[in-house]
Amino acid sequence: MPSQRRVRLLLYVLLAGVVTLLFFTSQQRQVRDMDSRTLQDFYHKTMGAMNEKTPASGRTAADLEDERLAKEMAERLRAAEQKAKELANAKAPNKPDKPIDIVGVGSSAGGQKKVGSVDGEEGEVDTPESEQEHKAEEALDEMLKKSPGKYYA
Repeated sequence: MPSQRRVRLLLYVLLAGVVTLLFFTSQQRQVRDMDSRTLQDFYHKTMGAMNEKTPASGRTAADLEDERLAKEMAERLRAAEQKAKELANAKAPNKPDKPIDIVGVGSSAGGQKKVGSVDGEEGEVDTPESEQEHKAEEALDEMLKKSPGKYYA
């Protein structure tokens, strides 16, 4: 194995060679033609386009065209939205009934309270509870009181 002095000398020589090579090739890198796809070229094109503003309004022609196209698209979208609403209303023009207006028919009407007018005002009409219903309710209350959970009122 070579001594430390020789390895160090070899590293210094290699480092000096790389620095010299970079120094002499730097001039060639500055002279060559610019690639049109570089970041600086993009920057200069963008700045040039921004400086080509119309003096009257301060906007470029491309900006005005974009605004015009955006307005046209917004109008088309509004027209399409209105047409879709009209088609949806044509398919189902009637609105559903309010839940308070729906009264069950047959067995489904059994548990519903009657809605009517009492003294000229709308409200629920209470029907007197029969003796059989009262006994059944008391029996249910007794069963719930005996149950392990807190089900009673």
